[in-house]
Amino acid sequence: MSEAMAIAGIEGEFTNYAAGRTWGMIATIMLVTGWTLTAILSVRRLRSERLTWWVPIVGGAVTMIVASTCLIVPLLGDPAFLEHIRQAALP
Repeated sequence: MSEAMAIAGIEGEFTNYAAGRTWGMIATIMLVTGWTLTAILSVRRLRSERLTWWVPIVGGAVTMIVASTCLIVPLLGDPAFLEHIRQAALP
């Protein structure tokens, strides 16, 4: 997260480690679950000889949106990020 903040031009260092660890594990579980469900659905559709090309695309997109949301939560609770947002909102 500190590296992502530096790339975005946010001064300061990520300090919300407890939330980052918790939400990082949740994001990992969501990724594994999402890709596993996508694979299972794809195989089932292939075996029943139905169109399947769209299942990995949709499954991957949904999985990435959910996992990315999980990773954004601790960032929104970080004081350096919130200060950057507050400074950007001021004229």
